Amino acid sequence: MVTHPYRFASRELRTFKRGELIHLAHGKGALWCILKGSVRLDLQTADDTTFASIVLPGDILGIETLGLGHYGFTARALTPCTLRLKDPAGIDPLAQMAAATNRAAQAITLREGSAVERIQRLANMLTSEGKKPFAKKRNALPRLADIAEITCLTVETVSRTTAILGDISGLPHQTYRPKHALHAAAHPLAHAVRHPLAA
Repeated sequence: MVTHPYRFASRELRTFKRGELIHLAHGKGALWCILKGSVRLDLQTADDTTFASIVLPGDILGIETLGLGHYGFTARALTPCTLRLKDPAGIDPLAQMAAATNRAAQAITLREGSAVERIQRLANMLTSEGKKPFAKKRNALPRLADIAEITCLTVETVSRTTAILGDISGLPHQTYRPKHALHAAAHPLAHAVRHPLAA
């Protein structure tokens, strides 16, 4: 069941499960600060929806409303997230727009390089690099379909690659793992992540 975008309009805090709708493009609503989790932004066209960017803790969701008067993107929870109502009076619009532009530039790099490199960059964006907070928390991960669309890969490629990377990437998906797969640390793709200059 899709969450109505204005169901929590009168509450200071809003929480969303992975994949839930937060708001629709062209709708009107408040500004929100991301306290926890991550949000996917999609550009809505007449015929399709295209991935545009990611909003992370500390970012302001809906900053474009200050200039447009409405939401410019459709927003969905990429991972379970918590949002807090943000007073526009306490926001520096130029600084926040610059931050949003930088985040969009980061999102572009998620479609460059090999499958391993793309997924590793996404994992690094969603976590603190070098840590593994997603270990044994598959429900806190982006859905495979979301990872595939964001990185411009197929779901099968994402599933196989995350299985190979295992705990190295913090994305412990297990679908499509071969019955007699080698340990991730021994796989050449895993080696390439740890030693990119040797790849």
